[in-house]
This record gives sequence, C-alpha cells and structure tokens, in this order.
Amino acid sequence: MIAALEANAIKTWTVSAHKDKIKIGDKIILWLTGQNSGCYALARVTSAVTYRKEENSEMDFYLKSTEQVDNNRVSIEIEHNYFNNPVLWETIKNDDVFKDFKGGSQGTNFTTIREQYETLLDLNSIKSGIDMGTINNRIIQPLNQILYGPPGTGKTFELQNTHFDNFTIRETALTKEQYLESVVADLTWWQVISIAVLDLGKTKVNDIVNHELIKIKEKLSSSKTVRPTIWGQLQSHTVMECPFVNVSNRSEPLYFSKSEDSLWTIDEKLLEDYYPEGKKILAISENYKPSNDTLIKNYDFVTFHQSFSYEDFVEGIKPRLDEGETEVAFEIKDGIFKKLCIKAEADPKNKYAIFIDEINRGNVSAVFGELITLIEDDKRLGSTNELKVKLPYSKRELGVPSNLYIIGTMNTADRSVEALDTALRRRFSFSEIMPNPALLEEIQFNDFNLAEVLKTINERIEVLLDRDHTIGHSYFLKIRNGDVVSLKSVFKNNIFPLLQEYFYHDYEKIALILGEGFVRVKENQTVKFANFNDINTPDIGTQFELIDKIEDIEGAVHLLLNRNV
Repeated sequence: MIAALEANAIKTWTVSAHKDKIKIGDKIILWLTGQNSGCYALARVTSAVTYRKEENSEMDFYLKSTEQVDNNRVSIEIEHNYFNNPVLWETIKNDDVFKDFKGGSQGTNFTTIREQYETLLDLNSIKSGIDMGTINNRIIQPLNQILYGPPGTGKTFELQNTHFDNFTIRETALTKEQYLESVVADLTWWQVISIAVLDLGKTKVNDIVNHELIKIKEKLSSSKTVRPTIWGQLQSHTVMECPFVNVSNRSEPLYFSKSEDSLWTIDEKLLEDYYPEGKKILAISENYKPSNDTLIKNYDFVTFHQSFSYEDFVEGIKPRLDEGETEVAFEIKDGIFKKLCIKAEADPKNKYAIFIDEINRGNVSAVFGELITLIEDDKRLGSTNELKVKLPYSKRELGVPSNLYIIGTMNTADRSVEALDTALRRRFSFSEIMPNPALLEEIQFNDFNLAEVLKTINERIEVLLDRDHTIGHSYFLKIRNGDVVSLKSVFKNNIFPLLQEYFYHDYEKIALILGEGFVRVKENQTVKFANFNDINTPDIGTQFELIDKIEDIEGAVHLLLNRNV
C-alpha cells in the first residue's frame, strides 16, 4: 500500500462490510496493519458502492500476481497522503480518543468516529514541528466539558484566554462559501432576499430561489417552505403604490415592486436609505478578498440563569420583532444552540463551540431537553450510533454535529459537582480549577505577600466548611505592591460578603478565619425584652461583628497571619 500511495495509484477501495451505510462524502482512514501499523492516508468517498473491477493502475502494486475480478468497490480521493510520515499506532494507542479504535481488528473495512479522524488529521499536521513525546502527552479536548471550582478562580478567564482562540479563525482560512455562510447566518429572510433581488435586477421568484445567498440561507434555516417564504417577504415589503400586489398588511422597509408579468425589482435609493449594508454585502460576495486581519468567531457565549429555557436554547414560539412590523405575529424561532448546530453541520471542516457560563444555575435537563442524549460523543452526527430527534415545534429533525463543542463553567459554592443531575454528570468531562496562591507571591506588603494571606484564609475555610467554598486568587490579582487602598477594598467588597454568605452570619467562624484585625467583639448592649408569660429571658452570649472601617490593613493582616504587629 505504501508504494501505491507514493505513486498516487489508489483510486478505489473494496467494500467488504457496511455496504448500505457508505455514502459519497464519507471520510476514510487508510490503516496499515503489521509491525509499523498506523494511518498512512486520509481519503474521501467519491462514488456510490458499485460492482466492478479495480483500476489497472492499482493492479501493479499487488505483491503477488492477482486476477482482476469484479467486487463491491467505491471510488476514493486521497486528501492527505502520509506515506512518508505516517501516524503510527505506537504514538496514539494511549490517547483516550482511540480507546475503542477498531483499525486492524475488523478486516478490510472498519467503522470509526469523526473525532478519531480529526485527531489523525491534527496530529499529522503538527508532527513535523513537535517531538513524539509531546504528541503522546497532548490533551485531547473533550466535546463536552465543564470547568468547575470555587468563586474567583478564573474559570471565565480560562474560557476567554484559552478556549476562545481555539474556535476563532482568520478570514483567510475561509472559502468564499464559508465566509458567505458566516454572513448570511445573521441575516433575516427579507435582508437576504433584498441582496438577491439587487444582484439579479428584474427577476422572477424562480431565479431568486436559486440565488447563491438564498441557497445558503435555506441550508442554515429551519424553513421547509422556502418558496412561500420568499413570496410572503416580497409582498410584505412591496411599495404601497404597486397595483400588482394585493396584500394589505405590509411592513417596513417598503422597496420591492412587481410588474404585470411578475418580475420583481428593488428601489436602490430606498435600499440605500433602509438597508445600506445590503450593497456592501453584495459587493464583498462578488469580489471576495479575505483579510488576514479579520477574525471569524465560530462560537457563542451565553450565561444560564433560572429563567433560561428550552425555548431560548433550542427553539420556541416567539413574537416576530422585525423592524416595521405592523401587527403582532408569532413564529418558531431557533435558539442559540440550534443555530450553532446548523452552522457547524454546514461547515464540518471547522470547529464550533458554545460557551455556557454558570451552567449549574440553569435547569440543564430542561434547557437541553431531548438533546441531552444527542450530545454524547457516539450519538453525534457522523458517529457510530448517530441519532437525530424531531423537535416539538418545528417538527424538523436535528442532530448535534461532532465538530460542536460544549464548554461550561460552574461555581462550586453554588452547587457541588455531586449535586448535579446524574444525566448531566455522565455526559460531561469535569476539569477542576482551584485557587492558585502562587500567582500572588510577587505582590508584596509589609512583611507578607498575598499568597500567604490567601493560603491561610483557604486552609481555615476548608476546615470549617469545605474546599468547594474556598476563595479564588483572581480577587487579589489586580492589587499592586503596597497598595493598601486596593487591599482594603478587596476585603470589604469581596472577601467579607463571601464569608457572610458562606457562614450565614456566623461571625464567630468568620472571626476564626480573619482574626481580630477584621472582626471585633460586639459591644454589650442592654436589651429589654417584652414580658411574656412562661418565656424566660435568653442569655446574651458573646457577639461578633465585622470592622467596617479598618485603619491599618497591614496590621489587620498580621493578626490574621498570627504575627506580632
């Protein structure tokens, strides 16, 4: 096989299994068994399964003389040829992605999953610049992941500074079609139709339906009735004086016209007034010149809360809020996650992500609904056990693509990992982010640094409560050396409220954590209780309170650290 790959002679492949499942566009891993077993090429299926002979050029590479016979075969195209630099089994066998890999164990044909294919593609692209030890130790990012830890440990910061970049590409990496998909995804139907009519000039609906941008909108839309949608939008936005449109309820902008022979046009002057961006988008689509300085974000960011619902996340019935609508109307509206699923499925070569901050503040099972099953790795589109579900409102079938990552953050002070829904826990990987006092070692004050302060506070919290309620380093990171004003502010505005919440105003425990510099014994006040038969007057024990105005913050910290002032 290696010699055949080197000569670019492999044009077809024998189909000995999975005949009814193989289709044009499927990805192929060409795997060689034996002493140097591994991936020697990645290819794509370019024909249906047919009964035929091998190509003459392929017969030259058999080790023994072999008769050319008919059998089930598909045409293939080698997209990535690794014959001189294969990804060997030895380098990937310890990778979790390949724990169920079937290469070399199921005969001529074996099933695989998209993540295994993409990992082989990624590995070969970086092998030339990285030693094999680095490849073996690299971390494969899970499709579903939650970053969890106490407040202030930098979970959202981790998203922004580590994960966002993984799903951001430069415009130069996009084909024209991919770029147009990214633009059209955010446009309404009337906006896309406006651009199409502007481009076509006098045109019939048939031509509009077949316009490049309309086809992209159709691919990204949940609409099953594109032609009626186009008719409805054209008539709704037709100028009032047009005698050939009888629709009474029209909505701004009004700039389409229809002639007696059913040709549609657009008033360019009105278009310039109402939707000038349309001309710019058309100009870019006609003369696409990608810029290396323009970044395309293949992700969305959302924060869960108690009111966040399935209708916001997947789909729901919402009021139509297009500009200029004259009547209240309702429509089935795609949610943020469904939109990303559609975009990711239409663009399988790029990775997409949804980032969910405070994922545990929402009712995750209710928000995901039936999709909670579909987010599992092996249930994703293109995977072994691919599943789709029919959505309740649109009745459209939807699956979750294998190139769509779900990454959330979770504050353990609100809810521990153990308290999460079992269905959620087993579908996500969890990555703990704990306080890191070492980041504060360089921030110095009189005879102490902030690393010592944070470590001491957290050791006491862990004993009196638990590690899920420790305090993160991020509260202290912006303080400069010797900045006592900022240090006072952090204690007053961040540390005090957290401890009050953690200990439900049990100031005795707060006193044990912060010391006499921050907590004092409350002055005894004589309280006269109302007389009531058979109720004894309670004894008032020692009470504590936080010191609201701390004059010497460094002295207070010395007391916290049990050092002499």
